[in-house]
Amino acid sequence: DIEYGETHNLALDKNGDVIVAAVTKSFNFPVTAGAFQTQHGGNGGEYNQLGDGFVAKLATDGSRLLASTYYGGASGEGLEGVSVDSLGNIYISGGTYSSNLATANPLMGSKNLGSGRPDAFAAKFSSDLTTLVFGTYLSGSGWDLGLASIVNHQGTAFNIVGETKSL
Repeated sequence: DIEYGETHNLALDKNGDVIVAAVTKSFNFPVTAGAFQTQHGGNGGEYNQLGDGFVAKLATDGSRLLASTYYGGASGEGLEGVSVDSLGNIYISGGTYSSNLATANPLMGSKNLGSGRPDAFAAKFSSDLTTLVFGTYLSGSGWDLGLASIVNHQGTAFNIVGETKSL
């Protein structure tokens, strides 16, 4: 079982609970009852998008897993950015090679490029990780990644920072 993370894959909610958004190749990663996605979608892709994304919420002292879900399709994701609003809603961003990544209320409902290049994505989950409030692809004509996400305390502005090779 292999998990991947980087320094920008961590956020704290207003209670001090720890939110981690990263990547796993594990089919037995611990998910909680009622999680949005309880099954691993698949491995693939390249670079930091080699498995499924996961989001996990840990108690302030790290002693308990409060909520956890996979977020991924069949071909590989990388969760890079994570932030939390004042209500505890969790926002993530990253890159995906999957054409079947779950979307909800999408700006873009489908992958823009073939499986050989990643598209950026952004998503918002309820604080208990049971509901995908919105999930959307964000892509242009080239390679796109969402590397960090920032939300204001009111939850009214969600910003994605990343890189693109789109023109």
